[in-house]
Amino acid sequence: DTGMIKYWNLNKIPFKVNNTNKTWTVCAHLNYSVSMRGSILEYQNILNNGAVKVWLFSGDFDDVVPFTDTEKNLQILNRQKAGGWSSWSVGDQHGGFYQVYDRNLTAITVKGAGHMVPQTQPKAVYQLFYNFINSKGPNNQIF
Repeated sequence: DTGMIKYWNLNKIPFKVNNTNKTWTVCAHLNYSVSMRGSILEYQNILNNGAVKVWLFSGDFDDVVPFTDTEKNLQILNRQKAGGWSSWSVGDQHGGFYQVYDRNLTAITVKGAGHMVPQTQPKAVYQLFYNFINSKGPNNQIF
């Protein structure tokens, strides 16, 4: 069980399908393949569309895929920054930073999180998830 799923289930975060209450569970048995090229072409197709909102979030202690790698890939994809970095908060705590790019893209760092961000910062990720699906900015306070 991940930290985020535990948090959502313990705090009874609503999740309904066809008006039936559900509990959150970990996805399993995903079928995917690994490519030496990575996913850069898939990101390029998604981001060039511009109709799809994308938030990429990374833990600031991620030693598997450091945020600097995400920035380099966004440069390779020719994403243009719209302004500078801004901070965001969870309650009265600093949550990290975010950078808005062109074509509906936002890159976000999550303070104190490693590669598996929801496991170490479930409250912060819940706020990001809530704000994403409700078309709010990362810094919209929900706690």
